[in-house]
Amino acid sequence: MNQKSIEILPGMGVYEVFKHLKYKPWFALAEFIDNSLQSFISKNGKYGETRSICKINIIYDPNEDYLKIEDNAYGISDLEHQRAFTAGIPPSDKSGLSEFGMGMKSASIWFSPFWKVITQSIDSDLEYEYIFNLKEVVNNKGLLTPSIRDSKIKKGFTIIELTNMHNKLRTSTIKKIKTHLSSIYRCYLRTNKLEIVFNGEKLNFTGPKILKAVEAWPEGNKEKIIEWKKPISFAISNGASVSGFVGIREKGSFPQAGFSLFRRDRLIEGSDEEKYKPKEIFKEPNSFQSLRIFGELHIEGIEVSHTKDAFNFGEYEEEFLDLLSEKMDSDPLPISKQAVKYRVEKSTPSSTNQIINLTKAATDSIGPKITEISNEIKNENNNQNLVEKFTNLFSNQNSQFQIIDSNRSISNISQDNNLSQDLEREAKYSFKLADITWNINFGITDLPDKGLYKIQYNDERSKRPDVKEKNIRILIFKDHPLIVRTCAENPQAFEVLTAMLITLSATEITMIANGSRFAHLYRKSFNELISSILDNLEKNQ
Repeated sequence: MNQKSIEILPGMGVYEVFKHLKYKPWFALAEFIDNSLQSFISKNGKYGETRSICKINIIYDPNEDYLKIEDNAYGISDLEHQRAFTAGIPPSDKSGLSEFGMGMKSASIWFSPFWKVITQSIDSDLEYEYIFNLKEVVNNKGLLTPSIRDSKIKKGFTIIELTNMHNKLRTSTIKKIKTHLSSIYRCYLRTNKLEIVFNGEKLNFTGPKILKAVEAWPEGNKEKIIEWKKPISFAISNGASVSGFVGIREKGSFPQAGFSLFRRDRLIEGSDEEKYKPKEIFKEPNSFQSLRIFGELHIEGIEVSHTKDAFNFGEYEEEFLDLLSEKMDSDPLPISKQAVKYRVEKSTPSSTNQIINLTKAATDSIGPKITEISNEIKNENNNQNLVEKFTNLFSNQNSQFQIIDSNRSISNISQDNNLSQDLEREAKYSFKLADITWNINFGITDLPDKGLYKIQYNDERSKRPDVKEKNIRILIFKDHPLIVRTCAENPQAFEVLTAMLITLSATEITMIANGSRFAHLYRKSFNELISSILDNLEKNQ
């Protein structure tokens, strides 16, 4: 029987598919960095020259629609050129960062159909320039002819330039790219094996601070301060190995908590705010586990996607999670138990500053509006109207909160008698009702108090019935559990809390101004309800 062979090498049509890949721009750029870094690692010191660090310079010009990646990774040798430009031919050594023989081609075409590569190997006096035009390359059935020139000035480099990009980088995306690349290559950046410069900015990675605290459960050791970082090491039944650590963040963060998964010291899953957060460990999205637990896990023996942005666990993910959960929650240092039971008892300077900034913004222009509302209801006895009107007023104020910089320095805030004088000067409003002017300002106190806020006269004169100008202070207890436990690590919760505090206090003061003898019961009931709700939530954790 006659046999006939067929050629099944990928045809040129596969190149046209690359632009449709579901890359995220940071993982597309990571393909170039992987190639450069692997070239540097495998060639460093082999040609009579040793370089101290792999340097990668990325330049993006949105006005010129231009992206450039340049490295010092010893260049692409003459014998590597055909493999480098042919899709699907992996390197002879697949144990490094370059593995599938797809990266440069797929990432380049995803960004642009027009790009060029200039390279000179460290052991050559020839510089090669390849110009890649996708349409022409497909029509020529893959024929690429380089320009070759003698050069002894600069050796051992590769430059990739892309133009006419169909996947452009927006300003907001560029910021994300820097953060993600720092996260993806943190292991190499930490050890000074790699330097990445993006538009002149050198990228660095800084991890979160680890919680140092006593055991939080009732029967736990209350004498010893523990650093809540636990080494992890185990094997999966398919032979894969897992190592690294799991810890608890000192400052919780829903977007930043979670696991980062690595292979060969390069992050695969869990970069920046896209952490790996399996429900089996992190439970619900608003749980304390999702707020505090994080970790770095290095996995060897599990395959990854060809875009190197996901592990292909398959049937072994359940086993992986079971073993991980068992290791991280065993004694000593049961991570999940501590994450669930630990409570912040004092507000931080940044959270105090957030209250100050939001309160200033919210009270900036509400005085005239409160006067208007007060005049509308001064002849009404229905306090429900007060609540409804003020709630509507402050829900409309929420748009102001978005522009507040919650990281503003608080060095200018002086403390006197446990009050923030800066807040009292700037967060204030006035309104007039029944020929009486009411001047309201806000203060923050750390003196223990049962309520979230209280209202008091600023001076003795304001207490007199015949005085036509009343100076009132609203004191916010900054260490109240509602603030330290539910708002301190959640900027959006602060916005809601601030609107609620000002709404409640403005309503109560207006009730007083309208002659209500029971206005104080309004606040008393609120404070008691808040305490009761928090107690119930605590019991159910």
